[in-house]
Amino acid sequence: MIWVSFLFGGATRTEQDKLFNPDFADVFILSLPAFHWFRVSNSTTQMRSGHYCQVIGSRQMLVIGGASSQDGVPETWTNGLGIYDMTALKWASGYNANAESYVRPELVKQYYTLKCVLTKQHLQLGGADTVKLQPKISPQLE
Repeated sequence: MIWVSFLFGGATRTEQDKLFNPDFADVFILSLPAFHWFRVSNSTTQMRSGHYCQVIGSRQMLVIGGASSQDGVPETWTNGLGIYDMTALKWASGYNANAESYVRPELVKQYYTLKCVLTKQHLQLGGADTVKLQPKISPQLE
């Protein structure tokens, strides 16, 4: 079974973060059991800290409260609420009560499909030809 966990936002309150650290505005996905991190780059420019995330409906994540991590940057979310579609990997303009059920994002599916192919090749090669794959963050989506 494959599990995913979504992570959004944060801050360290350093001077560099106050200028704009894009990592704190991106959404990351942790996939288990591979323990592989994916960065989703079509994230908001609204860095947040002190907020909560809650899954609502069948495939959306509600970001509640907190504050912009950037000094002097105006709030862009109505009432401090953001909605993220965890299947489409995009920010939504509002909650969709009729959204289809959650489906694992294509980015994660492709990773496991490729990993299965590489594993089969790895087993066929064996011996000295064995290559150890190192976990890393996937490149950003366009």
